Amino acid sequence: MSEFLRPRLEERGYSRVAAVVSGEAYGEEGVEDHDVEFGLGRILDGIEALIGRR
Repeated sequence: MSEFLRPRLEERGYSRVAAVVSGEAYGEEGVEDHDVEFGLGRILDGIEALIGRR
């Protein structure tokens, strides 16, 4: 998935997000579960807010 997302994020100015998606922002231990859960929670919060406004 990062091969698809990374260039699109970078061209829109989200280089830090692109680094996280590609795993460059993490050391050898990789992405931790709580990081994924936190990020997914924020995405779902945003979707919920958008639905609530419609």
